[in-house]
Amino acid sequence: MEEFAVGIGQPRQVFARNLLFIVDVTLGAPVEQYEFIDLIQRDQRIFVPLISIILVLMTFLIYRSLTCVILSMSIVLTTLVWTLGTISLLGQELNLMTSL
Repeated sequence: MEEFAVGIGQPRQVFARNLLFIVDVTLGAPVEQYEFIDLIQRDQRIFVPLISIILVLMTFLIYRSLTCVILSMSIVLTTLVWTLGTISLLGQELNLMTSL
C-alpha cells in the first residue's frame, strides 16, 4: 500500500492497491479556510502588480504629467494603507469581504 503525506495544504490522500483505488478526502472549515486564503494570496501576488502597472500607465496617458501620476498614486497608496491599518486594528482576518 502506497501512502501520500497529508497536511492541511494537501487535503487528499489516495491509497492504491492493485486495481482498486480508494479516495479519502479531508474536508471541513479549516481546510477550506486554508485553501481560500492561499488562493487569495496567490491571486493578489499576480494581480496587484499587474493592476498597479496598468493604473500608472492609464493615469499617465490621461494626465500626461509625471507629477499628476505621483499625486494620484500617493492618494491610492494612502487609502490602501489606511484601509489595511483599520482592518488590522479591528483585529479582522483575511476573509471574502476584506480581500475584495
